[in-house]
Amino acid sequence: MTIFFCADHHINHSNIIRYCDRPFADVEEMNEALVERHNQKVKPGDQVYILGDFALADPEKWTRRLNGAKYLIKGNHDKFGNKYLQYGFGWVKDTYELKVDGLSIWLAHYAHLTWPKRHYGAWHLFGHSHGKIITKGNSTDVGVDCWGFYPVSLEELREHFRLKAYVELPRCVRCGEPETAHAPTCGPITCDTCDQNGVVWSGYTNEDIQKHWEIYSTYHRISDGRERRLREASPEAPSDDEY
Repeated sequence: MTIFFCADHHINHSNIIRYCDRPFADVEEMNEALVERHNQKVKPGDQVYILGDFALADPEKWTRRLNGAKYLIKGNHDKFGNKYLQYGFGWVKDTYELKVDGLSIWLAHYAHLTWPKRHYGAWHLFGHSHGKIITKGNSTDVGVDCWGFYPVSLEELREHFRLKAYVELPRCVRCGEPETAHAPTCGPITCDTCDQNGVVWSGYTNEDIQKHWEIYSTYHRISDGRERRLREASPEAPSDDEY
Protein backbone atom coordinates (compact mmCIF):
# COMPACT_ATOMS: atom_id res chain seq x y z
CA MET A 1 0.00 0.00 0.00
CA THR A 2 1.19 3.50 -0.92
CA ILE A 3 -0.02 6.71 0.72
CA PHE A 4 -0.75 9.70 -1.51
CA PHE A 5 -1.70 13.33 -0.93
CA CYS A 6 -3.33 15.93 -3.19
CA ALA A 7 -5.58 18.98 -3.09
CA ASP A 8 -7.37 21.60 -5.16
CA HIS A 9 -8.66 19.57 -8.08
CA HIS A 10 -11.52 22.05 -8.56
CA ILE A 11 -13.37 19.55 -10.72
CA ASN A 12 -16.18 21.22 -12.69
CA HIS A 13 -14.76 24.66 -11.92
CA SER A 14 -14.17 26.19 -15.34
CA ASN A 15 -12.77 29.49 -14.04
CA ILE A 16 -9.90 27.76 -12.26
CA ILE A 17 -8.27 27.19 -15.65
CA ARG A 18 -7.97 30.93 -16.10
CA TYR A 19 -7.24 31.75 -12.46
CA CYS A 20 -4.33 29.31 -12.24
CA ASP A 21 -3.29 29.22 -15.89
CA ARG A 22 -3.95 25.49 -16.14
CA PRO A 23 -2.95 23.86 -19.46
CA PHE A 24 -6.40 22.63 -20.44
CA ALA A 25 -8.72 23.80 -23.21
CA ASP A 26 -11.89 23.47 -21.14
CA VAL A 27 -13.29 22.04 -17.91
CA GLU A 28 -14.15 18.68 -19.48
CA GLU A 29 -10.55 18.15 -20.57
CA MET A 30 -9.33 19.19 -17.14
CA ASN A 31 -11.67 16.84 -15.30
CA GLU A 32 -10.65 13.85 -17.41
CA ALA A 33 -6.94 14.66 -17.13
CA LEU A 34 -7.17 14.83 -13.33
CA VAL A 35 -8.87 11.45 -13.13
CA GLU A 36 -6.45 9.86 -15.60
CA ARG A 37 -3.34 11.15 -13.83
CA HIS A 38 -4.69 10.15 -10.44
CA ASN A 39 -5.31 6.58 -11.58
CA GLN A 40 -1.92 6.35 -13.29
CA LYS A 41 -0.25 6.54 -9.86
CA VAL A 42 -2.86 5.41 -7.35
CA LYS A 43 -3.85 1.73 -7.24
CA PRO A 44 -7.08 0.36 -5.72
CA GLY A 45 -5.34 -0.71 -2.48
CA ASP A 46 -3.65 2.66 -1.85
CA GLN A 47 -4.71 5.50 0.46
CA VAL A 48 -5.31 9.06 -0.75
CA TYR A 49 -5.72 12.13 1.44
CA ILE A 50 -7.42 14.95 -0.49
CA LEU A 51 -6.85 18.26 1.26
CA GLY A 52 -9.86 20.18 0.09
CA ASP A 53 -11.52 21.83 -2.92
CA PHE A 54 -12.19 18.55 -4.66
CA ALA A 55 -15.24 19.15 -6.86
CA LEU A 56 -17.70 22.00 -7.20
CA ALA A 57 -20.42 19.76 -8.67
CA ASP A 58 -21.18 16.02 -8.99
CA PRO A 59 -18.60 14.98 -6.35
CA GLU A 60 -20.01 11.44 -6.13
CA LYS A 61 -19.48 10.81 -9.84
CA TRP A 62 -15.85 11.87 -9.69
CA THR A 63 -15.06 10.24 -6.34
CA ARG A 64 -16.23 6.87 -7.64
CA ARG A 65 -13.87 7.14 -10.62
CA LEU A 66 -10.75 7.64 -8.53
CA ASN A 67 -8.67 4.68 -7.35
CA GLY A 68 -7.77 4.17 -3.72
CA ALA A 69 -9.33 4.60 -0.30
CA LYS A 70 -10.06 8.32 -0.14
CA TYR A 71 -10.17 10.68 2.84
CA LEU A 72 -11.24 14.32 2.66
CA ILE A 73 -10.00 17.40 4.49
CA LYS A 74 -12.70 19.97 3.79
CA GLY A 75 -11.82 23.08 1.80
CA ASN A 76 -13.76 26.26 1.25
CA HIS A 77 -15.37 24.84 -1.92
CA ASP A 78 -16.46 21.53 -0.37
CA LYS A 79 -20.11 22.29 0.38
CA PHE A 80 -21.73 18.86 0.68
CA GLY A 81 -21.09 18.17 4.38
CA ASN A 82 -21.36 14.57 5.54
CA LYS A 83 -22.78 13.52 2.16
CA TYR A 84 -19.15 12.95 1.17
CA LEU A 85 -19.32 9.78 3.28
CA GLN A 86 -22.07 8.53 0.96
CA TYR A 87 -19.98 9.49 -2.06
CA GLY A 88 -17.14 7.16 -1.14
CA PHE A 89 -14.86 9.01 1.29
CA GLY A 90 -13.75 7.10 4.38
CA TRP A 91 -14.06 10.20 6.57
CA VAL A 92 -14.41 13.97 6.30
CA LYS A 93 -12.53 16.32 8.67
CA ASP A 94 -11.41 19.92 9.01
CA THR A 95 -7.85 18.97 9.98
CA TYR A 96 -6.14 15.70 10.82
CA GLU A 97 -2.92 14.44 12.35
CA LEU A 98 -1.80 11.42 10.34
CA LYS A 99 0.82 9.15 11.95
CA VAL A 100 2.94 6.96 9.70
CA ASP A 101 5.89 4.92 11.02
CA GLY A 102 6.56 7.40 13.80
CA LEU A 103 6.15 10.45 11.55
CA SER A 104 3.43 12.97 12.37
CA ILE A 105 1.82 14.74 9.39
CA TRP A 106 -0.58 17.65 9.99
CA LEU A 107 -3.15 17.82 7.21
CA ALA A 108 -5.18 20.98 6.56
CA HIS A 109 -6.67 22.83 3.64
CA TYR A 110 -5.07 26.12 4.63
CA ALA A 111 -1.36 26.68 5.26
CA HIS A 112 -0.41 27.10 8.92
CA LEU A 113 2.49 29.10 10.37
CA THR A 114 2.95 26.37 12.96
CA TRP A 115 1.41 22.97 13.66
CA PRO A 116 1.44 20.16 16.25
CA LYS A 117 4.86 18.60 16.87
CA ARG A 118 6.57 20.92 14.39
CA HIS A 119 9.58 21.19 16.70
CA TYR A 120 9.84 17.39 16.67
CA GLY A 121 10.06 17.23 12.88
CA ALA A 122 6.37 16.82 12.04
CA TRP A 123 5.29 17.70 8.51
CA HIS A 124 2.50 20.05 7.48
CA LEU A 125 0.73 19.45 4.16
CA PHE A 126 -1.87 21.85 2.79
CA GLY A 127 -3.64 23.10 -0.32
CA HIS A 128 -5.73 26.18 -1.17
CA SER A 129 -2.82 28.38 -2.27
CA HIS A 130 -2.15 26.81 -5.70
CA GLY A 131 1.61 27.13 -5.29
CA LYS A 132 1.58 30.83 -4.43
CA ILE A 133 3.01 30.49 -0.90
CA ILE A 134 6.74 30.14 -0.29
CA THR A 135 7.16 27.61 2.50
CA LYS A 136 10.05 26.83 4.81
CA GLY A 137 10.84 23.79 6.86
CA ASN A 138 8.71 20.67 6.78
CA SER A 139 5.62 22.17 5.15
CA THR A 140 4.56 22.11 1.53
CA ASP A 141 1.61 22.61 -0.81
CA VAL A 142 0.30 19.31 -2.18
CA GLY A 143 -2.20 20.95 -4.52
CA VAL A 144 -2.31 19.43 -8.00
CA ASP A 145 -1.04 22.69 -9.53
CA CYS A 146 2.28 22.08 -7.76
CA TRP A 147 2.78 18.46 -8.82
CA GLY A 148 1.93 18.29 -12.51
CA PHE A 149 -1.74 17.55 -11.69
CA TYR A 150 -0.79 14.24 -10.06
CA PRO A 151 -1.11 13.14 -6.44
CA VAL A 152 2.22 13.01 -4.60
CA SER A 153 3.30 9.95 -2.63
CA LEU A 154 4.72 9.78 0.88
CA GLU A 155 8.08 8.66 -0.50
CA GLU A 156 8.17 11.50 -3.01
CA LEU A 157 7.57 13.92 -0.15
CA ARG A 158 10.40 12.39 1.89
CA GLU A 159 12.77 13.15 -0.98
CA HIS A 160 11.22 16.60 -1.45
CA PHE A 161 11.84 17.54 2.18
CA ARG A 162 15.35 16.06 2.11
CA LEU A 163 16.31 18.27 -0.84
CA LYS A 164 14.45 21.24 0.59
CA ALA A 165 16.35 20.99 3.88
CA TYR A 166 19.68 21.07 2.01
CA VAL A 167 18.69 24.12 -0.05
CA GLU A 168 17.56 25.96 3.08
CA LEU A 169 20.79 25.35 5.02
CA PRO A 170 22.36 28.65 6.07
CA ARG A 171 25.67 29.10 4.27
CA CYS A 172 28.92 30.78 5.20
CA VAL A 173 29.16 34.27 3.70
CA ARG A 174 32.85 33.71 2.93
CA CYS A 175 33.22 30.22 1.45
CA GLY A 176 29.60 29.37 0.65
CA GLU A 177 29.63 26.10 2.59
CA PRO A 178 26.59 25.05 4.65
CA GLU A 179 26.79 26.47 8.15
CA THR A 180 27.47 23.81 10.79
CA ALA A 181 28.29 25.70 13.96
CA HIS A 182 26.31 28.89 14.36
CA ALA A 183 23.25 30.54 12.81
CA PRO A 184 23.16 34.04 14.35
CA THR A 185 20.05 36.11 14.81
CA CYS A 186 21.64 38.87 12.79
CA GLY A 187 24.97 39.55 11.16
CA PRO A 188 27.10 37.27 9.00
CA ILE A 189 26.73 33.50 9.09
CA THR A 190 30.09 31.78 9.09
CA CYS A 191 31.55 28.31 9.27
CA ASP A 192 34.13 27.19 11.82
CA THR A 193 36.96 27.22 9.27
CA CYS A 194 36.49 30.85 8.25
CA ASP A 195 35.88 31.79 11.88
CA GLN A 196 39.19 30.24 12.98
CA ASN A 197 41.07 31.83 10.10
CA GLY A 198 40.04 35.29 11.25
CA VAL A 199 38.04 36.28 8.17
CA VAL A 200 34.69 36.43 9.91
CA TRP A 201 34.31 40.15 10.23
CA SER A 202 36.40 41.50 7.37
CA GLY A 203 34.31 43.77 5.18
CA TYR A 204 31.78 44.61 7.88
CA THR A 205 31.45 48.01 9.52
CA ASN A 206 31.67 48.65 13.23
CA GLU A 207 27.91 49.30 13.14
CA ASP A 208 27.31 45.82 11.70
CA ILE A 209 29.50 44.25 14.35
CA GLN A 210 27.94 46.19 17.20
CA LYS A 211 24.40 45.29 16.15
CA HIS A 212 25.37 41.65 15.95
CA TRP A 213 26.91 41.86 19.42
CA GLU A 214 23.86 43.56 20.95
CA ILE A 215 21.50 40.79 19.88
CA TYR A 216 23.84 38.01 20.93
CA SER A 217 24.40 39.65 24.31
CA THR A 218 20.67 39.98 24.90
CA TYR A 219 20.07 36.27 24.41
CA HIS A 220 23.31 35.09 26.04
CA ARG A 221 24.24 33.09 22.98
CA ILE A 222 27.80 34.19 22.43
CA SER A 223 30.81 32.01 23.25
CA ASP A 224 33.86 33.32 25.08
CA GLY A 225 35.99 33.03 21.94
CA ARG A 226 33.56 34.96 19.73
CA GLU A 227 33.06 37.55 22.49
CA ARG A 228 36.79 38.20 22.55
CA ARG A 229 36.96 38.59 18.77
CA LEU A 230 33.97 40.93 18.75
CA ARG A 231 35.47 43.16 21.42
CA GLU A 232 38.77 43.33 19.55
CA ALA A 233 36.92 44.30 16.35
CA SER A 234 34.63 46.81 18.05
CA PRO A 235 36.05 48.20 21.32
CA GLU A 236 33.05 50.44 21.80
CA ALA A 237 30.61 47.52 21.88
CA PRO A 238 28.43 47.64 25.02
CA SER A 239 28.84 45.22 27.87
CA ASP A 240 26.13 42.95 29.23
CA ASP A 241 25.85 45.19 32.29
CA GLU A 242 24.35 47.99 30.16
CA TYR A 243 21.15 46.05 29.37
